[in-house]
Amino acid sequence: MKQLSALLGALVFALLPLLTLAQPTFSTKSGDTPVPPLPVIEKPLDFYTLNTWNANDGLPHNSVNRITQDHEGYLWIATWEGPVRFNGREFLVYDDLSALGASENGVFDISSDGSGETVIASGRRGLMLRHSERTWQVLASADDFVHETVVLADGTLWAAASNAGVLRIDASGARRYYTAQDGLPDTYSQRIFTTGNDAALPRAFHHELWVGTEQGLAVYDATTDRFEAITALPAELVRAVLRMQSGHLAVGMASGLYFCSPELTRCGLYQAFSEGRVSSLLEGVDNELWVGTFAHGVARITASGVDYFGVEQGLPNLHVLDLFLDQEQNLWLGTHGGLVQMRNALFTSFTRRHGANGEFVRAIEQTTDGAIWVGSSEGLTRIFDQYAQSVATSPQLENLSILSLAPLPGNQLLVGSHTDGIFLLQEGKVTHQFGVQQGLSLGEVRSILPLEGKRVWLGTANGILALTLDDKGFQQQFRLNRDDGLASDFVVGLYQDQWTTIWASSIAGLTRLKPQQNGELKVEAIDLAGIGSARNVFAMTEQQQRLWFATDRGLLIYHPETDQWQQLARQHGLPFHSYFSIVFDRDGHLWLGSSRGIVRIDHSSLVQVLNGDTATLNVQLFNSADGIHNHQTNVGGPSAKLAEDGRLWFSTAGGPVVVDPASLQQQDLSPPPIVLEQIIINDTPVDRTHDWDGAIERIRLAYAGLGFRMAQQLEYRVQLRGFDEQWEQRTQTQAEYTSLPAGSFEFAAQVRYPGSQWSEAVTYSFTVPNRFYETLGFWLLILVLGSLTTFGLFRWRLYALQQSRNTLKQLVKEQTKELQLLAHQDDLTRLPNRRAFDQQLRRRFAQAQQQQQPLCLAVIDVDHFKRINDKYLHATGDRILQRVAQLISRTVRQGDFAARWGGEEFTVLLPNTHLAEAKEVCERIRLAIAAQDYSDLKIEEPVTVSIGIACNTQGDASGKLLAAADKALYAAKKGGRNCIRTEA
Repeated sequence: MKQLSALLGALVFALLPLLTLAQPTFSTKSGDTPVPPLPVIEKPLDFYTLNTWNANDGLPHNSVNRITQDHEGYLWIATWEGPVRFNGREFLVYDDLSALGASENGVFDISSDGSGETVIASGRRGLMLRHSERTWQVLASADDFVHETVVLADGTLWAAASNAGVLRIDASGARRYYTAQDGLPDTYSQRIFTTGNDAALPRAFHHELWVGTEQGLAVYDATTDRFEAITALPAELVRAVLRMQSGHLAVGMASGLYFCSPELTRCGLYQAFSEGRVSSLLEGVDNELWVGTFAHGVARITASGVDYFGVEQGLPNLHVLDLFLDQEQNLWLGTHGGLVQMRNALFTSFTRRHGANGEFVRAIEQTTDGAIWVGSSEGLTRIFDQYAQSVATSPQLENLSILSLAPLPGNQLLVGSHTDGIFLLQEGKVTHQFGVQQGLSLGEVRSILPLEGKRVWLGTANGILALTLDDKGFQQQFRLNRDDGLASDFVVGLYQDQWTTIWASSIAGLTRLKPQQNGELKVEAIDLAGIGSARNVFAMTEQQQRLWFATDRGLLIYHPETDQWQQLARQHGLPFHSYFSIVFDRDGHLWLGSSRGIVRIDHSSLVQVLNGDTATLNVQLFNSADGIHNHQTNVGGPSAKLAEDGRLWFSTAGGPVVVDPASLQQQDLSPPPIVLEQIIINDTPVDRTHDWDGAIERIRLAYAGLGFRMAQQLEYRVQLRGFDEQWEQRTQTQAEYTSLPAGSFEFAAQVRYPGSQWSEAVTYSFTVPNRFYETLGFWLLILVLGSLTTFGLFRWRLYALQQSRNTLKQLVKEQTKELQLLAHQDDLTRLPNRRAFDQQLRRRFAQAQQQQQPLCLAVIDVDHFKRINDKYLHATGDRILQRVAQLISRTVRQGDFAARWGGEEFTVLLPNTHLAEAKEVCERIRLAIAAQDYSDLKIEEPVTVSIGIACNTQGDASGKLLAAADKALYAAKKGGRNCIRTEA
């Protein structure tokens, strides 16, 4: 059966050109044009979200000639400054001629094969480059400028090569050119298109190959290896060709846009498209047709007709060079003003361009006719059926700064202003006003609460004002302020719950006003300090028998049945502190407006956290990437609204925004692919397909999630398996590890859109080898060296102790010697003292007696020393004694022993010396002392000495020798002093 089906498919494909040529019909009448079935798309093109990139953002050139996508998910862009790879955040420019291996880098076309593993770039002078496995290869050039290339499933490359015709290069490298002689309407070939095996197309249209020439369109017939011209189309330049999923053929030609029936028997000009020449064609997600033009931007063709998007709507340039739909169904435009992304985003923003009367919106409401009313700082806007219209039907509404809105039955609307009080509108016209002149203390009305019995309460900057409203207008009932128990006079919100209790929110607290049976009000200021840290309460709503309050510290939830409060804050997963609006959708999901976007909390997650079943909320954050023109929401009365059709409206600083919560369920938030862009080990780039062999001191891994829907909001988490037990969430797109221990590791990274599932992990395995100090040999060496070192230290310690002991001994010896010296030395003269003399006398006397040698002793006395000492003071006397001692020391012979005996007396032992010889020595002493110059001492008297000498022949005891010498000294003094006497 399968074989039969395949045979029939091949037969239809083979006969299709014959059918096309059998009965060609061409028409320029709109009624005869075989227009394909087109979808109904309610959202005007003007509301699409636009992102642009140009040379200021990293593109090497503003002209984006072609766009494609490879199998990893990267976008590839052809520019005149080289092919460019885009990951959603950064452009990688291939402009290095040495890396490309080419003589020039400018490319006009870029395409990928069926698998996306190979990218072909082509351009001037027949240049063709192949990029595969992250390397470039230069292909043999074509004979002329290459406008466009396609690669078939079998690897065959086809190129539209201008005047050279169509070039085919098969997988073996064989080349062939097709020209007019091979069936082309004209040799000059500009566009080439293949249907491939697109699953959305009927099988009969698979693997078609179309070529657009200067004289018409042709299709390739593989059985004859020739091209067949499509004669149902005019013979003119073909600028674009597309086989649509319905089977219809769309062709952009010099004279306009043409549609052909699937069997190509009828073709006709699409008269509704009359704005300029076609440059490119693309079928959208919903089978709408996108048309790029040379001078009118991009057009979208649906069942409703043609919708244009140009410079006025934000397109950087009107010349659209290419259209491309990526794997996430994002629409990309190549223009002369850069790269453009257009998305039918989740949110729709109404700005001045769309008719809004001012963009700083504070209040949104809906009247009974279904119209949405928007109050801004510049006036009032009415939105109905996607169209916004400024409302200034009464003079009072012109440039009116509006703070609050409230609907009344009969399409009536209450409008609270910043300066002029409150207005009642009927059919958009002011019928009544209550302002300062009517008794309003200030013209500022921040909230309006209609009540039963034609009553209206106003929240103002000076408390609550209660009014009644009838055919005559507004009448004041009473006022409430802090003196009456309000938490604050500055009331920003009023809300009545199902139990008829009225709640007043303010910038300084919350007040509960409870009607009593006697008709009075019980006013109670809620003690927020006892609940949490909130102070400002901005908005209120009711859901699931609970009251919900948006505050400056998250959410407060009140349970009336139990009179209990709960708080949800950042520790529960809320991304911010302050929220200015609060609303539930029909499925119970909670939506919050903040200054940094709109937050959605899943209903089941909310219930689980409130019940204590889980700790963290499942939160999604929406901002400008989702179509919100300005993600700051404002405080107002009210600033968020659930409309009758289920859509949610929010007041923002960039106009009102609307979202259909049901479309969120339809939105495919499948995680994008993630790739490892770069691996650097020890400052060396590494190919992830090759194992690193060597030490790893530092490894840095750069990764990227290739999601283009919300590229700036992608969330990442990484894990180093073998080192980390848990995933680590990151905002950066690289991870770095240093000083890892030895072992095997696997780096893993995942990506997701906020609130969606995590992607499959991209991984890289590597091994950190044992460092030299972690090997067994190293530790054995350390053990041996340690043992030797220990032994050496032990020996050194013993030696050091011995040296210390010897040093100590020497020190003791020297100190002992010093002490001995001090004990035997005279402090003044530095001569031996009397103790030393007595020891020397006994020792030397005994030695002389034993050896029978002579020993003489001289006693020297300074003449008249007492008189000199008394006259010139002791200091002078001491200096004289020092001078005499020096002279004695210098005059005695080697071996003689001089000492200070006491006072002004000195002694000299002269061993082995006879009396006559001793007398000669002493005479030299006497003369030296007498001849010394003492003028520096300022004395007038001469300094002389008397000397007595004795020898050991005088007795057999040392004492007798001393006595004899002393006796001789006495004789010298008595004999006139300054002389020598001996005792024979």
